[in-house]
Amino acid sequence: LYPGIYEIYEVKQPNGYNLDNNRYEVIIDSGNQASVTVSRTLKDRVIKGSIKVWKKDAENQKPITVTHAEIELLNWNREVIDTKETNDEGFVIFENLPYGQYYVREKNAPESYLLNPDQLLEFFIDVNGETEEGTLLNERVYGSIKLTKEFLPTESGMTGEAHLEGVSYALFAHSDILDSADGSVIYEKGSMITDSLKKTDTNGQITWDHLYLGSYDIHEIESNGTVVINTVDVEADLEYKDQNTSTISVSVTH
Repeated sequence: LYPGIYEIYEVKQPNGYNLDNNRYEVIIDSGNQASVTVSRTLKDRVIKGSIKVWKKDAENQKPITVTHAEIELLNWNREVIDTKETNDEGFVIFENLPYGQYYVREKNAPESYLLNPDQLLEFFIDVNGETEEGTLLNERVYGSIKLTKEFLPTESGMTGEAHLEGVSYALFAHSDILDSADGSVIYEKGSMITDSLKKTDTNGQITWDHLYLGSYDIHEIESNGTVVINTVDVEADLEYKDQNTSTISVSVTH
């Protein structure tokens, strides 16, 4: 190089690093070798970003805010490098992640939901300061109530041959039935559950499926004409068991 003043600057950075925008002045004298010190090291220039993951109800797409899920962050080799719980807004965020490939999966489901072990989200951090987003969905746990109508023929209170078929029942909310995602009220206490009015079959049985978790009253609405109405309601509680049990089944007699 001829003697003089030169500027050195970076025109292309290595993969995973930010471009050094500084310009470095170098003065070259005749017969001498000049050196320059770069103020930004590669360590200072690593691209870093964040990953934000939502936990949502698979049925209504609401963020799950009532209870928390435990979420794992995995590196490119699918090794767990961090674990966090979702917050009260229904998401978790992993921050200050260096350039590269990451995976996110669920370790523990929020209460009232099933674990989703097969859903694996993939992310790639390659833009400095940006946040990549994704969603993990959970199927909620439902309940089932099986009623069996019983009576003693000598105590039926009506003449003729008594039988169990055709007695009408309906479900009512014993207490507020709440949405597992955000805690909103689906059925207020004392209200009748939609489409729950049914009649007993030839065995004197009724089954209600796909019920939200909660406490229900089984109320006899109408007799079949051969038995006296039982005015005392039966309570059935559908309580969450664990993240691997998809249906809570309860059997009662009346």
